[in-house]
Amino acid sequence: MQNLKYLKYILLIPLVIMVIYFTVSLFAISSLNTDIKNVKKISFNEQIPSKNTNQSNAPEINKPQEISSAFNYKLIGYLAGSTDSSIILKKGSNEFLVRVGEEIDSYILETVTKDEVVFSLQGKLYKIENNVGKNK
Repeated sequence: MQNLKYLKYILLIPLVIMVIYFTVSLFAISSLNTDIKNVKKISFNEQIPSKNTNQSNAPEINKPQEISSAFNYKLIGYLAGSTDSSIILKKGSNEFLVRVGEEIDSYILETVTKDEVVFSLQGKLYKIENNVGKNK
């Protein structure tokens, strides 16, 4: 009977030590100054008008120009979607997939439509005519 008493203490002492350790850790972590930001919920109806007004104002202020001859890529494919757009460029024997917002040779892809592809470089907009799939 005496052995069971010692066995009980042998099992309980490590458990009590772990509980104390985790309790102290919990209080230490909770006392740290975490940067929690409040995020405003946006309904789908509120999001669409603000997005459209930003897009309609940007081209009026800064009209895209034809891209310079230093841009040695050829447009060979595109995906123009409402939520995600991308293009496939070819330079030599290499092909590159560029999504909206990504950069290639310091040019950042801004928009993709069936008629043109718009890049930005140092705040200026540049465009490439989209002839993919068209007989010209």
